[in-house]
Amino acid sequence: MAAAAIRHAARRIVEPKRLVNATKQQQPAQKGLTVEQKVDAAVRMALIDTKMENLYNHVAGFKAKYTIRGSEARKHTSLLNELSEHIKPRPDEPLWRSCRRSARINDYIQQAAAFFIAGVTTDALCHWYLNRQK
Repeated sequence: MAAAAIRHAARRIVEPKRLVNATKQQQPAQKGLTVEQKVDAAVRMALIDTKMENLYNHVAGFKAKYTIRGSEARKHTSLLNELSEHIKPRPDEPLWRSCRRSARINDYIQQAAAFFIAGVTTDALCHWYLNRQK
């Protein structure tokens, strides 16, 4: 039971968040897009990129102007870190560099935790298996 709990914890650290009742459905084979569909898709993608830039600017402005604490601050910081990965690079902006740095550090910590849990689990299973033989 302990091995299952450790395996579940490691999986939650490494894998992205999923919806609880999400089912994988096979996508139907898509045929080539028409010219109008390609233009529409390009316009929508440009609109999405613009809205992400605007959202990043709004959240960054809010964070600079107001001081909040607790879970709301963590939500805003997490949102800034996520948006910093999807907007155009802003190497001259200290907040953008800070968000990118913390996002990278967070990724490395998650990977290190996964390797640590895998190592501890492997060691525990090997120790259990060898002692079981005696």
